[in-house]
Amino acid sequence: MVQGDGLKINRMRSARASAAACSVAMMFVAGGCASAQAGGGREAMPAELVGVWDIAASGCTGQGNPDSDTRLVITPTGIDNYEQTFKPINASSVSKSPRAWNIRSTLTFDGESSSYRALYALDGGGRLTIVDEHRTETYLRCK
Repeated sequence: MVQGDGLKINRMRSARASAAACSVAMMFVAGGCASAQAGGGREAMPAELVGVWDIAASGCTGQGNPDSDTRLVITPTGIDNYEQTFKPINASSVSKSPRAWNIRSTLTFDGESSSYRALYALDGGGRLTIVDEHRTETYLRCK
C-alpha cells in the first residue's frame, strides 16, 4: 500500500458509515438527511414553519392575545412562546409528505436553559403538530 492510501481508505469508510447511519435513521421516517442553516452557520427554523400559531382559533382573531400561553411566534431564528424561547441547534428534515422535521433547540425559561428536542409536522390544512417526550400539541396557523 502506498503511503496516504490508508488515509484515503479511512475517509471512504467514514463517508460510508455516515451514509449508513442516515439510511438506518431514515428507515423509520421518510425523507432525507438535510438540515436548515441560517447565514453564518447558525441553524434556522424551516421556512415553512415561520409565522404565528395558536392552539385555539380564537387566539388568531384580530391581533390575537399576545399574552396567550398557547401562542407560538416562529421566526427564522427561533420560537417565542409565552415565557419561553427556543433557539434551534439542529433542524433535520425527516419527511416530505407530510412535511416534518426533528428540531433540537436550546429552551430558555425563567432564566434557565436546557436542551429540547421535538418533531414538528405540517399537514396540508394549516396545522402544525409538535410532538415531544411529554405531549403532543396541534396548532393552527394564524392569518
